[in-house]
This record gives sequence, C-alpha cells and structure tokens, in this order.
Amino acid sequence: MHFVFATRGIQHAVDLWHTQMQGVWLPFKRTNLDTKQEENTNVQMALRPIQLWEAVFPHDCLDIVLNSLEINPKGITEPTALNKYAWLMRKGLGLKPIPDEIKPSLTFPVFHQHIHFFPIGIKDDIIEDCDFKARGRWHQERL
Repeated sequence: MHFVFATRGIQHAVDLWHTQMQGVWLPFKRTNLDTKQEENTNVQMALRPIQLWEAVFPHDCLDIVLNSLEINPKGITEPTALNKYAWLMRKGLGLKPIPDEIKPSLTFPVFHQHIHFFPIGIKDDIIEDCDFKARGRWHQERL
C-alpha cells in the first residue's frame, strides 16, 4: 500500500517526525509458496520522500544552476513517462518550461549523485525599484 502526501511545518519538527517514521515496524503477513503456510513477520515502513523544491537565484545564473544539476534542455528526464507530469505540474504552478537550449557554463560543486532531479519549470522574478532605506535604493529582481 502506498500513501502519498505532503508535509509542511517547522523544519526541526518535520525532521523529528521523519526520524521517528523511519523506526516504525508493522506486522506483515505472507504465504510460503512451497509449504502454503501463512507467516507473520514484521517489516520496516519505507519512507520515500517526494519533495517539491523552489531554488531562487539571479536570472543571469539560470544556465549555471541547470548545468550544475545536469538538467537537460527542455527538462527532458528519464523515465520519459514523467515528462507528461511535469507539463501538468508546470501548468498548475504557473511556470514556464525549461529552455530549449542551456548554454555551456561554469558549474558549482554540489553533491547530486543518487538523486533524481525532476525538472518542472521556471518563473521569472518581478524586476522593480526597491527601497531598502539606509541600505539604499536599487532597481533589481525581487528574489
């Protein structure tokens, strides 16, 4: 059985919940195919995160971020069946598609082995005049 859900809360509370969920063991019935005997055992709950993230950075750094995470042009991912879900999520979140072309760029070192990045879309920031009082007035992106 699979129960898919989202969490929202104070990070240390979510971390504590996550740690405790990893220690849950539940009864599990199965039948031995050779003896036809039913067996009762215990199995540890598998907690598999499916997380939605938003990374916020200056517009001019888009290629650096996409290249650092090894995102393909148009956001094409494997398995390809996931790409139709990206379209649905992009529409629901009001995002634009990943660009058709990602220019070669520098990359930043970040661990990303054993992590599947499922690209959904991008969104431009509002660019406007900002008054930071004593720190000055600037025309900039609202990161």
